[in-house]
Amino acid sequence: MSKKIKALSSWSIFLSLLCAIHCMAMPILIATVSFAGMQFISDPFYEVLIILSSILLAVFALFSSYTNHKNFNPMLVFGLSLFLVLPGLLIHNHNLIAIGSVVSAIALFYNWQVNRKAKVCCT
Repeated sequence: MSKKIKALSSWSIFLSLLCAIHCMAMPILIATVSFAGMQFISDPFYEVLIILSSILLAVFALFSSYTNHKNFNPMLVFGLSLFLVLPGLLIHNHNLIAIGSVVSAIALFYNWQVNRKAKVCCT
C-alpha cells in the first residue's frame, strides 16, 4: 500500500470517527455552546463539511486501494454507511449520521486490513 493511500485511509477513518463523536456529543454541545460562545460547532454547515470531506476521502481511498486487493466488500460496507448518513443528513437526524459514520469507519478499517493482507500475500 502506498504512503499516499495509507494516509488517505487514515484521514478517512479519522473523519468518520470525528463525525460520529460530533453527532453523539451534540446534545451536550448544544447545551453548553451558548455559554462558551462557540455557536459554530452546532452550525449545520460544519456538519455537512465534515461529512462531505469524509465521504470524498473515503471514496478516493476505497477506489485507490481496490486496484491492489480487488475485494469489493469494503465498498459494500461503505455503501451501507452512505445509506444511513445521507438520509440522516437530509432529515438532520444525528443518530442515523452517527451510526453511519461508525459503519464508514468500520468499512475503511476493513479496507485497510484487506489491503494490508493483499500486500503481504502478494509480495
